[in-house]
Amino acid sequence: MIKITFISVKSSLLSMLVMTLSLATWSLAIDITDLAPIFLIPLGVILYLSVYRLQLDTWKAHYELIVKKNSMIYNLLNGKVRAHLSALVFTLASIPVVAWFFVTAPLPLFALLCAIVAATCVLFFNIRKNLQEHFNEPFATKYAVHFATIIGAAVSFLILWWYAWAIDLHSAEYQAVDLFGAVELGMSNIPNPNSIFAPLFTIPFVLEALKLWSVVQLQPYLNLALVLSLEAALIGFLIARLGVIVTYFVNQISWDDWNNE
Repeated sequence: MIKITFISVKSSLLSMLVMTLSLATWSLAIDITDLAPIFLIPLGVILYLSVYRLQLDTWKAHYELIVKKNSMIYNLLNGKVRAHLSALVFTLASIPVVAWFFVTAPLPLFALLCAIVAATCVLFFNIRKNLQEHFNEPFATKYAVHFATIIGAAVSFLILWWYAWAIDLHSAEYQAVDLFGAVELGMSNIPNPNSIFAPLFTIPFVLEALKLWSVVQLQPYLNLALVLSLEAALIGFLIARLGVIVTYFVNQISWDDWNNE
């Protein structure tokens, strides 16, 4: 049974605010300034610190069961390097993908995904509370992150899939062009073409245009078009994961904890 508490709502709303401000400011600023990536830094830092802590706590729990504290090798394999690498890889892989998605996402879809993130975060608190009755920390939190991500990703996945397949606003313009016209449409959608980041946007925007064009052209062939539509919906997993991780940071991490590391 899902129980909504003040703490879960407060943390969920704050998490959604952090993500929304960072991504919305970035998507608006990219049209007018080359300094837009600065607005992604707070979100990137939160993700990095949170993934680092989750990885390190889990590693330590396993490590202390295996290696004796008085052993000369105890401090050699403390897991910090591994945790830093995991956090770095996840942050560098997820931030660009989500940032690009929100540059292209229409406002109604943006608002809908924010609501899903908030609901997923509340779900995370409920799952963790139930798991804490059966599992020790940090495993209860680790499993709660996984389960909440899966449920939130499933909902996001279905909504994004439905949007990509049924109501994508670009479908009409892609019906009237050929392959080369689709490439030109993709190039024309690049925000701030005079920006130093414009070359970096060329490939994803052209690929997105070709995907939309293919979906429109293959609509009579339902199975093939659905496969291409599913590709756009896979971002749902990443959005749900980021929402849960930011919530974990907001609720669990204090700067005193990090300073004592």
